[in-house]
Amino acid sequence: MPFQKTGCTFLYALFAAAVFAGFTPGQDFAREASETTNNTRENRDRGKGQASQAEDAVITLSSLLDQCWDLKKLPYVEKGVSCKQFSSYDRTGWEANRDWGNFLRVSDEEGSVCAEMKGPGCVFRIWSANPSGTLFFYLDGEAEPALEADMKSLFESNPYPFLDPLTYRISGADAYIPIPYEESCKIVLRDNGPLYYHFGYKTYPDGTRIETYSPDRAEAARESVEKALVCLDNPGPGLVEQIYGEGLERVRIDARVEPDSSAELVSRSGSGWIALLVLKGSSFERHFLRKSLLKIYWDNEKTAAVSCPLGDFFGTSFGENRYRAVCMGVTEEGGYCLFPMPFEKGARIEIVNQGCLPVDLKGHLLLAPLPGDGQSCLRFHAGWRREEPCATFDYPILKAWGSGKFVGCALFIDNPDARWWGEGDEKIWVDGEDFPSTFGTGSEDYFGDAWGHRHHVKPYEGCTLIQDPRHSNKTCVYRFHITDSIPFSRSYKMTIENYAKDVDYTSVAWWYQARGGSDFFEDAPVSKRIPRKPCASGAVEIEDLVVSVEAEAGAVLEITDEGLPDELSGGKGLLLKGEGPFALTLPAEGDEGICRLFLGLASGLTCPELTVTAPDDVGIRASPVLPHEPGFLAENEAAMVELHEGGNSVYIHAAAREGETPRTVLDFLRIEPLRKRQDAIEAEDLAVVGAKGGAATKELLTLPWSGGTQVRFEADEGIATIEFELPVTIAGIYSITGFFTDTQGYGSFEVLLDGDRVADVDPSAIEGDGIAEFQTSPRFLAADMHELSFRTESAVGLDCFLLSWSLGEDNAFEGEKLKVLDHAFGEHLVQRLGKNRFSQGLHLWFRGEKRGAFVEVELPVREAGDYALKVFYCKSWDYGMIELFLDGTSLGEKFDGYCPNIVPSGPVEYGTISLEKGIHRLRFVLSGKNESSAGYFMGVDGLVLHRR
Repeated sequence: MPFQKTGCTFLYALFAAAVFAGFTPGQDFAREASETTNNTRENRDRGKGQASQAEDAVITLSSLLDQCWDLKKLPYVEKGVSCKQFSSYDRTGWEANRDWGNFLRVSDEEGSVCAEMKGPGCVFRIWSANPSGTLFFYLDGEAEPALEADMKSLFESNPYPFLDPLTYRISGADAYIPIPYEESCKIVLRDNGPLYYHFGYKTYPDGTRIETYSPDRAEAARESVEKALVCLDNPGPGLVEQIYGEGLERVRIDARVEPDSSAELVSRSGSGWIALLVLKGSSFERHFLRKSLLKIYWDNEKTAAVSCPLGDFFGTSFGENRYRAVCMGVTEEGGYCLFPMPFEKGARIEIVNQGCLPVDLKGHLLLAPLPGDGQSCLRFHAGWRREEPCATFDYPILKAWGSGKFVGCALFIDNPDARWWGEGDEKIWVDGEDFPSTFGTGSEDYFGDAWGHRHHVKPYEGCTLIQDPRHSNKTCVYRFHITDSIPFSRSYKMTIENYAKDVDYTSVAWWYQARGGSDFFEDAPVSKRIPRKPCASGAVEIEDLVVSVEAEAGAVLEITDEGLPDELSGGKGLLLKGEGPFALTLPAEGDEGICRLFLGLASGLTCPELTVTAPDDVGIRASPVLPHEPGFLAENEAAMVELHEGGNSVYIHAAAREGETPRTVLDFLRIEPLRKRQDAIEAEDLAVVGAKGGAATKELLTLPWSGGTQVRFEADEGIATIEFELPVTIAGIYSITGFFTDTQGYGSFEVLLDGDRVADVDPSAIEGDGIAEFQTSPRFLAADMHELSFRTESAVGLDCFLLSWSLGEDNAFEGEKLKVLDHAFGEHLVQRLGKNRFSQGLHLWFRGEKRGAFVEVELPVREAGDYALKVFYCKSWDYGMIELFLDGTSLGEKFDGYCPNIVPSGPVEYGTISLEKGIHRLRFVLSGKNESSAGYFMGVDGLVLHRR
């Protein structure tokens, strides 16, 4: 069957909000709020004498909660209002990246002061990557906190009113509950670790009356809280009725835009407020979403206020990524935009098609009369830009001049490899500030997550496409500023740092601006808007390998992706015609041993069922390659195969359907060494020192063994024994977990350790048919070579072993059980590690913030005398130099905790010390760090006192 070009249909709907009759916003909504309640404080005379349209209006928690979903006030100027952020950014330099544990000040009396604000205001956003400690909000100079909460449980347990979706945790923790105050706010942490944090807040003009947050007022606002939760749980076009009611005028759209031409979708004279614009687009043109420009003009201006590729405008890129947020989104019906769009003298919307094929657009819009004085409304803007590759460290998202308000942005990353591209701090300068009033802590932090991005969709921020090889390492993220919109009166500049190399940065900015303003955007030619070809990270392009056919009717052809439904990695692939077999020569240089083979297949095409085989001298375990769903880059695991030095080949077979010749488009090949069970000792890696009455062989790929292999030992007749050398490097108490084959043909066996029987195993008593496990009782093993033996009358299949270790000596102290007496400049916690290398699989982990950080623990001594002290540390890439003090006296040489990998130190000896009976104090001080180390962390696995 010949390939058929199929149409790619993308449905986009643009929703923006209109205002129902009777709504008349004030000139300065900072002074507007719901009606005054009985709880309103007496108006304090600030001596400023500023007048407003509503002298008695008070901003309340309820009115602020309404703004979380009611977007009507976004287009209006906020006179005298500023929006800023306190964060833990690294204060030591512009490009410094140690963004945790940096507070305004720290003291025993106050705690860790994160933020301190004067004047009437409101905290609108709280974020942290690692919330810990107790959080206190001191409002209006009161000695008692208006809000006190365990910071971690605030995001994870969601106490009222911190409820999802206004408060939640992905990996990053986010809260958008407003916390208003009339005079001042101080945010303090106690018993916390080295936090990453953001606190975003607005400050209103002096004289603004605000009802300060309290638990009672939060309870009184329950109806508004519940209303906000309902609206934000179901964002999207349905909010139009919630916000504006009914009675909006409907205007139909139906247009075809020919190549290299434009079409006017809407032309409206006079004043109004766009409530809803729906666009449904379809085209046979690849990347028509980038090749089609959406342009919107206000008030007969010659310069478009919105000029953006059609897809990117809606906060999605590299295809149609479904999401529903409060202002934008893409659903089955199309895309939507709920940003209100007022105009006074006219509105014109057009599409410019710069592709080679027509684009069809259908849809409609809703309109309402412009309420109030049209001069007071800002105009909606959207701008698009791209740097490919991005060479600018502070990548600019928006530069604008005039008066306006920033309301959001989206960032689209195309990364050529799988390494992390982020760690970029956002920076925002308002009205020509010398230093940014918003300075962030990382790319993912600004977009609501932490420690990288995860797919998530929330009302104000999210990640709609996550970086991974299947998506060719593409990422799409968005952030909307609604209650925390950022006003500016003269200028606005926003950047985000770029630490990566050769990464394609693309962004969209959404903002409001007064007429007469300007910005830095310029329309890019269509050639500069088309996305990069996808690239399968860590793969080999199939066209670079030798593929031949051994069938007369078969053929192998190199093709491009022109005419295919989806692109190919690198733009090329191979077409295999026929059943084969097709001989695929694997790379001569590369991985050896047991590997997994993945075949990358053309996406969007019907693929025959494929099977992979290998020559007789090569072990292989094949997996059927089945048809797959369309995706960015689709791959299937085809086989596990044993690769040898000097070149390897496999054979691809395509299953024919009746009356059809199989056609397969291969895109790329990925080879991945088969993973072994973490921290396991492979049976085949142990030295065999004796085999009596039977024979041992290495077996592979029959079952999903660790590393793909096992040792099979089979008795000739009678009882047979195989003996391995088991090395133990650190003395302690050990138990052994063994993984063995439990299938037909394998019988009972005994396990012996140093000649002692430690386990009897009967596979027939174990349910299942595959790989099972046994475990020995704990016993002390010296640091030496030990004998591990297996005795059987039939056969035993040995896969791998896990050794669980603990110090297990007299006067031994597990690090995680040491009582912490004191610490400074860091946090202590228990971390889980591998049981075969670390005692009990746990250690005392201290995350020091700087040189001089310390943790002090209790050392109980039951009997006075001379003791030899040994400490077992953990070493890692971000660990520091440790100086150990006993009761205030240094015990000598510093220990360097740095190692590129996480490894145990073994015993570190501190010589003989004299100790009195009773409690002593051991202080571990981080007195420096190796120049290769990234930090001042440390780990104590345990310590031992040996009586002399």
